[in-house]
Amino acid sequence: AYAVACLVYAPQSMANLKQLPLTLPGQRGLEGVLNGPSAYNCYNLTFSDAAIRELVWWEQGRLVLRLESCVGRPHLRASVYGCPSDGARVVWEYMSEKMQGDIIAQGKEVPAKWQWVGDVESLIIDITHRSYYIEVGHYTDGETYKATYDSVDGQTSYAKYLLEAHILDNAKQPLESVNPLKNLCGWDRQVRVRDRAIPQTSIFGGFTVSLSDNSTKTEVEWYAPGTGGA
Repeated sequence: AYAVACLVYAPQSMANLKQLPLTLPGQRGLEGVLNGPSAYNCYNLTFSDAAIRELVWWEQGRLVLRLESCVGRPHLRASVYGCPSDGARVVWEYMSEKMQGDIIAQGKEVPAKWQWVGDVESLIIDITHRSYYIEVGHYTDGETYKATYDSVDGQTSYAKYLLEAHILDNAKQPLESVNPLKNLCGWDRQVRVRDRAIPQTSIFGGFTVSLSDNSTKTEVEWYAPGTGGA
């Protein structure tokens, strides 16, 4: 059993709240569907007491959320106050003005919308709270991207996606080990991290990772569905 528990807390105003489990690197994410222009799925992730006792010792605890679009244009945002669609303030949102400002501050170029809308989205969040609310809805901007749009097979405003949640100590483990830059929706994969020298058991019972301050290399092998991998 995991030492980290993802529990559902569902006030009356959050009827659409779902459970978001943590997954290990290389495991398939939680599948979700949006059917209709106003559809959204809200997930709660709450760390258990046992997890908190370990997380407080991590130097750079990170929650990594990864949204992999299969159909349509699902969009990722998160909060610590509740579900954004229920009126809670959005704290993190993929390609928000703050995120774009951070990209510019790093000397990188902000991609045009056509390059990322409907593509893989990810959020890297400092672990500072016990509970997080993660929401997936359709991406809209009120101009080019409307709430109603043609998706697939004649369906309107239909989206399908895979959502992953990982935690790690970024001081010990590179983000690339759980967040490959490229992915193939629905394909099996095997993630291997090379050149690690110091073994250490993580909070996942029975799961051991090797940690090192030295440089590492992450390898991702892809397999067509049902032909291999994890």
